[in-house]
Amino acid sequence: MRIEKKITLPPEEVKYIASLLSAEPTSQEECFGEEETIMHTAIFGNGIEMDIKLCGVQYEDGGFNKPWTEAVLFKNGIQVACTEPDETYLGEWCLKYDGNEYVTCVETVLRGCPFCGNKNITTGRSFFGGMHSFSCGICKISVQFQWEDRDKCIDVWNSRTDKEVKLCSEA
Repeated sequence: MRIEKKITLPPEEVKYIASLLSAEPTSQEECFGEEETIMHTAIFGNGIEMDIKLCGVQYEDGGFNKPWTEAVLFKNGIQVACTEPDETYLGEWCLKYDGNEYVTCVETVLRGCPFCGNKNITTGRSFFGGMHSFSCGICKISVQFQWEDRDKCIDVWNSRTDKEVKLCSEA
């Protein structure tokens, strides 16, 4: 059985996490250290919880010093499954245990829908093909797109109005 939960983060926190994941620290002071962690927990019930974590690293001159991410599944506080280390925080995190698939979707709320202005858009990232998405409850649309460079704008097609719209990152 597939059991899903959502964690919605404020844009400011997503921006901070994205900055930690993208910037290569040039000194120990700039490094998100090995004792530092950002964590959000999805509670599935029956003692099952999934932690989504941004984990710091020990700084090494000339080494890879960016933090990494993972999901860890617990049953009554005991770790039962975990993902391989990754470099993204938003999106679907899936772990299997005891015949069930536990899925946590970490997403954020953007400023508003580029089509209707609705302020409660949700966004996410799928691990399948690196696709990003946003959906709007008022327009009843969901758009998936590839976003290679987060500092640039992309063009997305609104199939409801048959118009192209420019979507820019908040970074």
